[in-house]
Amino acid sequence: MIRIDINSATIEILQKAMGEAVAVHIRRQGTVKSFAKESGVARATIYRLLQGETVGTDVLFRVLRTLNRTDLLQLLVNPPEESPLAKWNRKNKSAKGYQSSESSPILSHLKTADKKVRS
Repeated sequence: MIRIDINSATIEILQKAMGEAVAVHIRRQGTVKSFAKESGVARATIYRLLQGETVGTDVLFRVLRTLNRTDLLQLLVNPPEESPLAKWNRKNKSAKGYQSSESSPILSHLKTADKKVRS
């Protein structure tokens, strides 16, 4: 299987690659007919997915569930929360009115104190 740059590939190429990858997983589990029955997706729809044609997101969700690959959806469905430090930085930068490229009031004070100590 060829590696694809997901960021630059066309949607059509990504669909074709996904179809090929799903086909590999289905072959490992058995037949398309048995997979279609287990997933609750019509066999013709599974074949369309495998050929890289457009299918609905419901089909993709059912297929990934049947393949036990819902981990691939976790970040999309449940994005990671912003860290407390990132929230604090965002809140304080916007509240103080200075940009990240500028020095914060605390850093300015420390730089001034450092200069006094050195002189």
